[in-house]
Amino acid sequence: MSTNTKIVIALLAGVAVGATLGILFAPESGSETREKLNNALKDLGDSIKDLADSGLEDLNETVEGMTNS
Repeated sequence: MSTNTKIVIALLAGVAVGATLGILFAPESGSETREKLNNALKDLGDSIKDLADSGLEDLNETVEGMTNS
């Protein structure tokens, strides 16, 4: 795993933890808090999926480059 990938993963994890803590300690009703948390987790899941797709594309390009050489 490259250094850039590790940095992006750490950044996403930090954002997720910060957003979760911010939502949990916000002065809102429980249903509003749960809805915001659910939306934040969906966004995080989408970001992780995009990162995984990008990593898979990079891996496929690397393998193609190695087999064509």
